[in-house]
Order: sequence, then C-alpha cells, then structure tokens
Amino acid sequence: EAAPLTPPPLVGAIRWDAWVGAPHKVGAAVEKSLEPESFRFRLPWFGRVLPGGTVEARCITRECEDRQIAYARKAGLDYFAFVWYPEESGLQLGLKLFRTSSARRGLSYALILEASRWDKNTSREMTSHFLDVGYQKVLGGRPLFFMLGVEGIVPSQVKDLRRACLSAGLENPYIVLM
Repeated sequence: EAAPLTPPPLVGAIRWDAWVGAPHKVGAAVEKSLEPESFRFRLPWFGRVLPGGTVEARCITRECEDRQIAYARKAGLDYFAFVWYPEESGLQLGLKLFRTSSARRGLSYALILEASRWDKNTSREMTSHFLDVGYQKVLGGRPLFFMLGVEGIVPSQVKDLRRACLSAGLENPYIVLM
C-alpha cells in the first residue's frame, strides 16, 4: 500500500475553561446556566447535580485534568486549544493544570487570544508559550495561534508578534482567525 502524500490532519478541541465554579463570576454563571433540567445534558463528565437542583461543574484538580487528558488521547486528539486569560482572571487554571501535568505527554496545546485582550505584553507572553516543547506546531514548526475576533487589532501588533517569534528562534506563527 502506498504511503499517503500528506500527513493526516491534526485534531484539536477548544478549552473554554470556565469550569472553576464560584467564587469566580464566570464559573458561577456557567454553573447557574446548567441548572435548568433542559440544559443538564450539557453537563461535563465531572459535573453533578446537588440536592436542591444546583449544579456543580468544576475541574479544578490534578486528577480531573489528568482524566481530561486521558479522554482526549483516547479520542485521538492531538492538542487542546486553550483560551488565554490574564493571570488575575482566575480562568487560567485549566491551562496551568495541563502544562504541569505529567500525563500530557503526546498531547500538545495551542492558545486562543481574544483580540480585545491584546496588549503591550501579548507578543512576549505568547512567544514564551510558543517556546514550550509541548506547544502545537504546524507546517514545518510554525506555532499554531488562534485569534478570536479582530476588533481593535492593528497590523503593527501582528508584525510585533511575528518579529518576537523570529527573534526567539521560532518560525513565523500560523495565525488562525476565529
């Protein structure tokens, strides 16, 4: 049988990662939105309905993250695409748990940046992630980078990111607009 001419496509899954619960307002809102019985089918595998009908959907432990990684690998995923949040937001926990997990071997990650969050530190912060040996690369080593929206982005910011990557010894990032 002849070998395929191209490598198989990579398959990833987006991680919105608001599974942090209260006291974070976004985590609390996610849980609240899943309380009506008509939406409980959307509960993740780690979610549960508590007495009184409130919902808890939190993946905030190493064990939970490691199981998510195992499920992803079993499903044939190549990478997770994490929405990047500022450190102070409290929504970085999923990415932190993933990056520090010994179970992540063989499963890469990429980042999604909301255009409205682009600031003077973005190029430096993204490049530091792109240098991670477990960061997803495509097309000859280009860091895979997703941008959610373009409102407020100026061409000089994208050029700055590309320059930062090249200065760090990385390939030109492959930017996907969402």
